[in-house]
Amino acid sequence: MLLSRVITSVAVAAAMLINALPFTTLAADKNTAETLSYPEGFVYANGTKFMCDGSPYYYGGTNCYYLTFKSKNSVDNVFEDAENMGLKVIRVWGNLDVGVKTDKINPENGAPVFTNNNDGPGEKDGIYFQYFDKQKNRPVVNEGADGIQKLDYAIAQAEKHDMKLLITFTNYWDAFGGMGQYVDWAEEIGITGLKKDDFYTNKQLKTWYKDYIKTLLNHENVYTGRKLKDEPGVFAWELSNEPRCNSDAQCKNDILYNWAKEMSEYVKSIDPYHMVALGDEGFFNKPYGYYNDYTTSNYAFYGAEGVDFEKLMTIDTLDFGTPHLYLDQWGMKHTGSGQDDLLWFRIHGETCADLNKPVILEEFGLTNRSIRDSEYEQWFEVLEGNVYDNVEYAGTNYWMIASYVDGTLYPDYDQYTVYGPEGLETETTRQLIMKHAEKMSKKNIVNTVNPSSASFDRSTPNDLKFTTSFKMGSFSGLECNGTKLVSGTDYIFNNGVITLKGSYLAKQELSKYTFKVLATAGNSPKFTVVVSDSSIPKPEISPKFATTDINPRVCKDITIKMDTKTSEFRGIMLDGKYLNNGTDYTVSGSTVTIKKSFIKTLSTGTASLVFDFYEGEDCEFTLTVADTTGLDEFDTFESYSSDSDLWKSYSSNPNGNKMGLALANKNESQALAFTYDIGSPNGYCGVNHPIAKRDMSSFTGVQLWVEGDGSGNSLTLQLRDANNKYFETQIKLDFTSGKTIKIPFSEFKAPSWQSGGSLDTTSIDQFSLYGGDGGNTTKGTIYIDDIIIYNNEEVLNVPHLTENSATFDGNNPESILTKLILFGASIDSIKCANQKLTANVDYSWNGSQVMINTSYLNTLKNGTYNLVYNFSDGNSDTFTVTVVNSKVGSEHNHSYVGKITKNATCTQDGEKLYTCSCGNSYSEKIPATGHKMTTEKADATCTTDGYIKHTCSVCDYNYSETISATGHKMTTEKVDATCTKDGYVKETCSACGHSYSKIIAATGHNYVATSEKPNCTTGGRTTYVCTKCGDSYTETIPASGHKYETKVTAPTCTTDGYTTHVCKVCGDSYKDSYVKAAGHSYDSKVTAPTCTTDGYTTHVCKVCGYTHTDSYVKAAGHKYTDEVVAPTETEKGYTIHTCTVCGDSYKDNYVEPTKPGKQESIEYFKGLATCGTWGQAIYLDAAKNGGKVNPADFKKDGYLYAEFEGNKDEVEIILQSWSGGSNWLRIQPTETGKCDSGYYAKWSYNTITSAYGNNLMSIDKLLVGIRNGNLTLKLFSYVNSDSIGGSGNQGGSTTDPTPVPTYKEYFNGSASCGAWGQAIGLTTTKNGGSFNVSDIEKDGYFYAEYTESEKSIELILQSWSGGAGWLRIQPTETGKGPNGYYAKWSYDSIVAAYGNNFSTIDKIYIGTSNSSICLNKLQYAK
Repeated sequence: MLLSRVITSVAVAAAMLINALPFTTLAADKNTAETLSYPEGFVYANGTKFMCDGSPYYYGGTNCYYLTFKSKNSVDNVFEDAENMGLKVIRVWGNLDVGVKTDKINPENGAPVFTNNNDGPGEKDGIYFQYFDKQKNRPVVNEGADGIQKLDYAIAQAEKHDMKLLITFTNYWDAFGGMGQYVDWAEEIGITGLKKDDFYTNKQLKTWYKDYIKTLLNHENVYTGRKLKDEPGVFAWELSNEPRCNSDAQCKNDILYNWAKEMSEYVKSIDPYHMVALGDEGFFNKPYGYYNDYTTSNYAFYGAEGVDFEKLMTIDTLDFGTPHLYLDQWGMKHTGSGQDDLLWFRIHGETCADLNKPVILEEFGLTNRSIRDSEYEQWFEVLEGNVYDNVEYAGTNYWMIASYVDGTLYPDYDQYTVYGPEGLETETTRQLIMKHAEKMSKKNIVNTVNPSSASFDRSTPNDLKFTTSFKMGSFSGLECNGTKLVSGTDYIFNNGVITLKGSYLAKQELSKYTFKVLATAGNSPKFTVVVSDSSIPKPEISPKFATTDINPRVCKDITIKMDTKTSEFRGIMLDGKYLNNGTDYTVSGSTVTIKKSFIKTLSTGTASLVFDFYEGEDCEFTLTVADTTGLDEFDTFESYSSDSDLWKSYSSNPNGNKMGLALANKNESQALAFTYDIGSPNGYCGVNHPIAKRDMSSFTGVQLWVEGDGSGNSLTLQLRDANNKYFETQIKLDFTSGKTIKIPFSEFKAPSWQSGGSLDTTSIDQFSLYGGDGGNTTKGTIYIDDIIIYNNEEVLNVPHLTENSATFDGNNPESILTKLILFGASIDSIKCANQKLTANVDYSWNGSQVMINTSYLNTLKNGTYNLVYNFSDGNSDTFTVTVVNSKVGSEHNHSYVGKITKNATCTQDGEKLYTCSCGNSYSEKIPATGHKMTTEKADATCTTDGYIKHTCSVCDYNYSETISATGHKMTTEKVDATCTKDGYVKETCSACGHSYSKIIAATGHNYVATSEKPNCTTGGRTTYVCTKCGDSYTETIPASGHKYETKVTAPTCTTDGYTTHVCKVCGDSYKDSYVKAAGHSYDSKVTAPTCTTDGYTTHVCKVCGYTHTDSYVKAAGHKYTDEVVAPTETEKGYTIHTCTVCGDSYKDNYVEPTKPGKQESIEYFKGLATCGTWGQAIYLDAAKNGGKVNPADFKKDGYLYAEFEGNKDEVEIILQSWSGGSNWLRIQPTETGKCDSGYYAKWSYNTITSAYGNNLMSIDKLLVGIRNGNLTLKLFSYVNSDSIGGSGNQGGSTTDPTPVPTYKEYFNGSASCGAWGQAIGLTTTKNGGSFNVSDIEKDGYFYAEYTESEKSIELILQSWSGGAGWLRIQPTETGKGPNGYYAKWSYDSIVAAYGNNFSTIDKIYIGTSNSSICLNKLQYAK
């Protein structure tokens, strides 16, 4: 025991080191998981236990792999049997993988044909979950009725029976496809050479596996409407059944471990609430011979299969352990001659206990029935936690349960089966398993309610009482079908008793209700109440049973008569869901018609349709569903792709002539062309087609379509039964058109070469086609199609005989077998001439067959006898027996002499044979005598069971009843552990004195640390104080010392250099290593004086750039020369003075023109506006668009005039029109030249109209720009003159020279603002600011230069002295300026907006109405 514990702990520690994850972290992670809130009905791991809805969930369970492919009735049988046994968890296969899906159909079951299967034909009973699609080049999941919906049904039934399913994703073994099928699929996409173990590492296979998991978990259950990941009927998911990896023996590469970790994490990422297990057998990875002291078997212990149970269980996303046990397969010994089984249970239990995880015995079995019961009994003691400390299994699943499948007991293929139905050959083991399941379930009983079910009759509305018991929590309320009841009104709770008031129940509809007793902790027990009303007559339906065939050839509507009495019919339910009235069924008066379109959707088996009545008891209609689709066909010839394909199914008779078969288009489909030769040498020809043995006894005969050749020859149709007997019929080919021919089975007769007999339609296994003579030719071709079985009679929906007559021949006496279809009924009696036959004497009944025994038939005289079969549902049917060659006659009275041929024993009947001298005889059963039992009793003690042994005094048969051990009645003595000393718990039995102690390990100190941190110069300390006992100690921490970082500062010309040392911890610093300043090193440059500026010498340091000047020389002054310019008729004369040194000049001494002309100038722009290449300096809108340019002012002898600086040869105007003129017309000047301000340019009226046309009023905009270079525009106007001459300042005012405006500047710099902001604000002088309102003079304007947004700038005048409070004024004019844009606000526009009382202005602002601006300059120009 101790050795085992040490071994396990060491192994776990080693596994944890490999994981690089400390055990405490694992435990902490696990405990964190326990705090999750799980959905109702979900089972989860909590330490070494399972929990569900707050209570423990120990269970006894089983395995049953066929739940996912057998009929619903077969599935129902398993769940009913398992429920009767008290089982809670059934493990099933969640995969059924097949090969490549073809377009062919299996004629035996109508399922698709698959190739490259890993497991036989792949599908099972036509069911398959996943197949390979060649077009998609990948596996595809079948979520239909012949696929995962089979799993849906099993999950729904589990929930219905308060059970859960443990579901695998794949299988290591070849059964159901499994891992090997994935390898086969890989071959389909060209990945060859893979082995089964590559399933764990191959990227493609792992991707397909994950795809299947994702699809399965997100699949919606058609019966519950929930995704499978949300199903409370799922206990847990399992990665595989019994995964192994023997290519990684001793787990050197951890292949299985890495795969299990990756895949369990993947499952949890999709479904975090269900548990996940690996499904392995629990093999260990110890050194060979590790357990030699305990066992002689090493196979399961030394890693031969690449499995390491201990390490696998350290994976946090695996919730519990799943060891299996098959002693006889693994070479291990049972308890009677060794310790292999008990060692196995113990070390797995201890491993999982150390890791704080549950463990279940997931599969186990013994084939040796002589020891099975005694072994299971010992095993269950260990598993229930009664033998070893810390070894208790949370669940068990025996291999395996089986029940009746379509009326026949499922075979015990492997000798491990323990049958679910009562009273069969494995009954004693069944009883042991039931007892074990009961013990496991009792561990879960925390809170209870009794009784668990009750009935309430509304006609006598008495209160119902239920007694509760709470081991956890207390009563907190009562709930019915999810609705909380009102205390005091609906019920009363007092001293643990719930009184459910009759007044509440009387208001409920007739139905079954589930009540939940709510508890503050632990589970919430439930009870059910069936509410009925005996005063209301029960509705009735007729019939209550029916059978149907969903074969499209024969499927029909089903009609049911309904007598609702005083109730209201509300609909029909199947599996808790209402059918659609009008689609699934129709109602006409009292007749309900179940539509065949709905019937075809049902699966084979039994479907229970519930007729729901309001204020009346519901009625159940049981429909037995069969499917003969494909089974009623011999051949329709539609599945063949070629003639050679056809010959694969047919073979010619080797003794006949050669003949031909080919496919042909006839009968509006694909048919058979049958070419015969009945001439020499053999006189006949034919082909045979073997088929799987079929029971055709419920059909009338054979139907086929034939197009004859008019030859008068015959076509022979031959059938062979399983008795190797042949029967045939002929069709005369005296017709040429196509027609359908029906041939009853009664017309098939034995050929002349075979001695008599009759066709056994229960087992037909071949049909044949032969050509025969009798006509006018020996050769010909006929066409044949749709050879099927037909039935003329309607299928009865009541119990009946399939055949109604037979003959008994006294010369050849044989019992007569009669066959029945019972529809759920049973036989009450068989009568002849109102005399009841004796069961098991005159007849034997087994399922749907009744044998009329020869002992009874030999008593009948020649004649006809009607045997009336009376059924339990009140129906009856008659079987007619015709007796010939009877040995019973009027001339002879039998005289029988009796002789005992077999003595009766205690358990077996004897037999007495009565023989007449005529040879007639019959036998009688001598009943078994029964045991004569004596009794021996031994009382139970605390630890050993007692017994009552019953022994037969005649035959020594004996059996024992176990009196369970009473168990110790323990008293407890406890000493608590301290930090340093162990405590203990001592349990002593008051009955027998047995005692044992458990050490409570010293808890160890729980120190809490308080620290004073050290610094660079002062030490620190940490004081530890135990929170439990106060023990303490102190640790000193030395001063850390400074950690200096060094920075060198180099000397400059004027400052010394040095090195700085700064502590990066505390900031302490000092300097050293000083270096003297180097001094300046100058370069000198002499600047000569000019006319207006002084000269000087500049000295610049070559090292640091420091600069200073000296050696100043005074400016020399201008040296002007004078030139007099005489006046002209149109221009003034003047004197120009020019400096000979620097070129500076100025004019004075103006003289008036000798003959001034009349000029009129219209000014459009005056100021400074700039632009670059292909740019425009100003944009002027036409007057019609709100601008100042009116083309009507352009007189014929006038011109546009501009003054500017820039390239005079590149200046241009641009006329733009969107009103019918040119879009964008560039016009070069008529004349350019020099003027006072730089250059001028003129565009004459003729130049403008020549380029644009006379329709000047269509101009919308006028722009001044430059094609190349830079332009600074100063003046732009239109000059109308009757006498134009010369060049020069002719675009200005009528008085030359043009006055130069004076500016008062208020701001020069950079100031920005955003939308609705202000860049600058200027306070008026009266308020102590710099802006004087007297600067605002007539003919002047505010001028601003700015960047960013042209149109959003505004002037704001603010007053708190009687003027407008906050007045925004838009510019009179904007355009492109020297470094962005300019804006002007004219005097007139300011007065128009504000008025002329400027003394009330207190502050002005430049801002923006939207966007943003950057202001560079603000002036007032006069």
